[in-house]
Amino acid sequence: MAALATVLQAIDERVSLKHVHRRLQVVAKLLIVATFVEDALRMLFKFDQQQQSMEIAGWTSPALHTLLPLLSLAVQSCGALLVLASSGV
Repeated sequence: MAALATVLQAIDERVSLKHVHRRLQVVAKLLIVATFVEDALRMLFKFDQQQQSMEIAGWTSPALHTLLPLLSLAVQSCGALLVLASSGV
């Protein structure tokens, strides 16, 4: 038990929680951006499927079949840009 306490004390002396917290914030922001970008790319490359899903969901207007996936693509892209702009990553 004393050896564990010694190891934990050594780690505590060498590791700054402020630095760990900052790095975790950067990692979290990068994961959020990756999620937004992945979803935007999926929307872009599977645009036909997105249009079909709008039709299946009951949107009767062909203009909405195109407009809603494009709006979703714009929102996902803007979300990624906003996260990057706010963090300076």
